Amino acid sequence: MTSTPKTPQKKANRAGFRLSAARLAAVQALYEIEIAGGETDDVLRSFIEKRWRDMTLFDPDSKPDEADKARLANPDPAYLTKIVEGVSLEKRHIVEELDSVLTGQWTTERLDALMRTLLFAASYEFIYQTEVPKRVVISEYTDLAHAFYEDNDASFAVGILSALAARFRPEPG
Repeated sequence: MTSTPKTPQKKANRAGFRLSAARLAAVQALYEIEIAGGETDDVLRSFIEKRWRDMTLFDPDSKPDEADKARLANPDPAYLTKIVEGVSLEKRHIVEELDSVLTGQWTTERLDALMRTLLFAASYEFIYQTEVPKRVVISEYTDLAHAFYEDNDASFAVGILSALAARFRPEPG
């Protein structure tokens, strides 16, 4: 039996899945650092070496003998590290910039820890990862907001993402 050669499109898709997984893992790692007070290097090492390895999701609504499975892509370790370390190093600047787009009485301190870490990661990408297209950053973190939150809170996050995009990436695309 011969294996099918991997096409450039499949390789690109796999790389995209690994970057998406890196963003999810970065939000989780930043959350752990904030809530548990973990050291950045220790949390990153744990995520890269122990977590996410061959992780499989099972559909909770399926019967045991016909369980649908989906394998999660392992996060790109370099991109995961870049986001987590970048947020850690630039946190003061990120907080200032994020506070500048929050409206009313909202500040980063008033946001719950998960919302804060999600927006920190997105802010880092908008400000410092300028090679990543704006639409990719918006799409990826919108998906994460909807994965973690109900409609109203997810919409709140999407509004902030749009404000960040307008501030840091005013150009189209």
